[in-house]
Amino acid sequence: MHEVFLSAQRCVQQEVIDFCAEKFSTKLTPRFFYAEKILARANADIFLYAVELSREVRMPKREDAWKLLCEYTSSESLRKHMLAVEACVRAYARKFGADEDLWGITALVHDFDYERWPNNDHAADKEHPAAGAKILRELGYPDEMVRAILSHADYTNVPRESQLEHTLFACDELAGFLTACSYVRPSKSILDLEVDSVKRRLKDKAFAKGINREDVRKGAEELGVPLEEHVQFCIAALRENADALGLRGSL
Repeated sequence: MHEVFLSAQRCVQQEVIDFCAEKFSTKLTPRFFYAEKILARANADIFLYAVELSREVRMPKREDAWKLLCEYTSSESLRKHMLAVEACVRAYARKFGADEDLWGITALVHDFDYERWPNNDHAADKEHPAAGAKILRELGYPDEMVRAILSHADYTNVPRESQLEHTLFACDELAGFLTACSYVRPSKSILDLEVDSVKRRLKDKAFAKGINREDVRKGAEELGVPLEEHVQFCIAALRENADALGLRGSL
């Protein structure tokens, strides 16, 4: 954004100086006095314009985000996980009246670096998600996206503050758990999965051991909704995308 601002500022500066040079061609002092006054007024507008322009330039397209994900992730199940989290987060974006593309793309790439840098030691400043955050920054992804991705892992010590950050965290573990619940049903489908079944599975510590139950509960708390409501909402979001997620099963 800083580069955009400076570029716009230089263009305006030259135009103002040329204008004042023509208007006050024989009076050097007034020429630069008025130029400075006009530029002082213009700088604020230029900055606001640069902020908006910079955001537009850096906002990635979903197809580019998907290509990035596939470049770093070969596992079909991990790709499906990111798609599932995207479906849930997009649904919440619509509910909250937020920027659906920004929220959805954030969710889509939140684990894109996990396969290559799984970070079993939970290092805060390397491997997942720090390695991915570095790549996203280099590609010009918006800061709010990068920060949300960093904050979804508690060990990065990036506190969750925004609604996007709370939502991504709340949907991450739950989307994986709902997928696991669907796969063990006779139908292998999300379409007949109900909240009571999910709640029973949450109590079964032997089921889907890799999913942190506390994070599932904490996610609902951070959203400020009852766990049952959060589960039902995410089930509905996944049902809308059952075919793309491979969760239609035999139904």
